[in-house]
Amino acid sequence: SGRSEGRDAASLDRLQSIFVSEQQQFRVVVLRLTEETLHLSRRALDLESIGQLHNSLEALLCDIGPVRVDLTKEIDKLL
Repeated sequence: SGRSEGRDAASLDRLQSIFVSEQQQFRVVVLRLTEETLHLSRRALDLESIGQLHNSLEALLCDIGPVRVDLTKEIDKLL
């Protein structure tokens, strides 16, 4: 049926756009982590800076969380 094919195509388009946005977010995360790592490696690694890196990582994971949830919901709809 043409209608369900159209709906499936729309779902796939939406899924693809979510994948793309997630991919972009991961690129940003990797860049930020690389900058953090370079910054930390330029100075002595003390406990405080390790704690800051840990906090940065946790914040970045929180940023990624909602996108992963959206992606999972969309995949569930398609299955």
